Amino acid sequence: MNSVETRTEGITSPPWIDKLKSLVLIVMEKLKIENSEVSLLLCNDAVIRELNKKYRGSDTPTDVLSFSQIEGDDEPAVTQGIRTLGDIVISLERVKENAEMENEDYENELKRVIIHGILHLLGYDHAEGEESSMIKKQEKILKDVMEEKLF
Repeated sequence: MNSVETRTEGITSPPWIDKLKSLVLIVMEKLKIENSEVSLLLCNDAVIRELNKKYRGSDTPTDVLSFSQIEGDDEPAVTQGIRTLGDIVISLERVKENAEMENEDYENELKRVIIHGILHLLGYDHAEGEESSMIKKQEKILKDVMEEKLF
């Protein structure tokens, strides 16, 4: 059984936060992820900017950051048979701005960054040659979950 822990920082918790949990669980199922937990932090640009500066050396806000617990040689933490995949941090401000710039629906852009974050937790990266593979997988999953009328 998969689980999702959600919290917010720097913003009021959106009324549809449970729908995001459902989305994460659906994406995990589509990726055949089992017995795993993901932590999802929804925040503003100021919070994600500080995290981006601290962990990536980039003093700018971004839409999504992922902190995987399964990369490298270390085994992920396992508690009561549930493996911790990692943490996804999403700036709702940045997602909204990106959606407006791309003339994209806000909810679809939010779904896209959640999928993107989960793929990063699994080790997908933007390395040359790999990005198109990651983006293709992301867009296929997005198309599949668009049929799920979550919000």
